[in-house]
Amino acid sequence: MGSPGFFALGLEHDWLVVSLWGAADWLRLEGRLLSEIVEDELTSFLVGRTITALNVDRASMNIGFGNGTTLIIDDDSSTRVPWPGTGKPRALAPDEDLRDGVFLCPTEELWTGD
Repeated sequence: MGSPGFFALGLEHDWLVVSLWGAADWLRLEGRLLSEIVEDELTSFLVGRTITALNVDRASMNIGFGNGTTLIIDDDSSTRVPWPGTGKPRALAPDEDLRDGVFLCPTEELWTGD
């Protein structure tokens, strides 16, 4: 079994974390799923760029960068890869809120204790 596959952007002193299981199949960069973008290309879009806008709602997110690039989670679940196995839409449950899963972390290590 693999890891959760969260997504994080390294900032000057913190990490901006999107804690969605399989985040690369939720997030789109310039209209393409992150899971479809090779590391070198992703690096060229994001590394050294300034975040100029950040908006996180209950079921969507938009991060704008100084080079005009946008990283989004669309409110429309049809833009995401369905869950493997079940084929059900990759969507938040009605009682879930994306704002609870996007946070700043002072380290690249995430830990959940008992």
